[in-house]
Amino acid sequence: MSKILKIVRDDAFVQIRYHTDGHLAVHEMDGTFHEAPLQSFDDAMQKLAPIAGNWLEAGSDYGENAAVRSVTLSYTKNGTRSATIGFRKPLDIVDGSLLMVTPCVQVDEPQGSEETPRQCAKKQAEAIYKMIAEAERYLAGERQQMILPLAAAKSEPEEGEQLPFNKGKSK
Repeated sequence: MSKILKIVRDDAFVQIRYHTDGHLAVHEMDGTFHEAPLQSFDDAMQKLAPIAGNWLEAGSDYGENAAVRSVTLSYTKNGTRSATIGFRKPLDIVDGSLLMVTPCVQVDEPQGSEETPRQCAKKQAEAIYKMIAEAERYLAGERQQMILPLAAAKSEPEEGEQLPFNKGKSK
């Protein structure tokens, strides 16, 4: 059973960081893949754009023209998930695009002895669940039968390097 920690979608790769149960321990795995994801993967990721605008309290229309590039998940000891959404938004004032990340928002109902209720609308949580399911399908090998163009960006991030994000291009 895998626990997704981070999903990154770039023009040249998909990167997924996850925990997997090993024989004696839980291992953190970090996979960078060059096979194109299914269209449902990209659709699920871009459906997070209006949610990101809402979480930033800028309104769901703020996500218009934004390109969602990452989803990061954190877990409590009881398994309750929280998420952040990273995206690029073109802005005329900076003559380019700006990378923005939402605050961490709890997307699950509290589990165990936890009391904090879910911090987002149920439909928003369902969109995050859909993205997690698409990442799990990708890890299981459900991908398009084509390779992403390697010339668009570095094929592998350097050790400790932040992954590159698009300059506001929407898929």
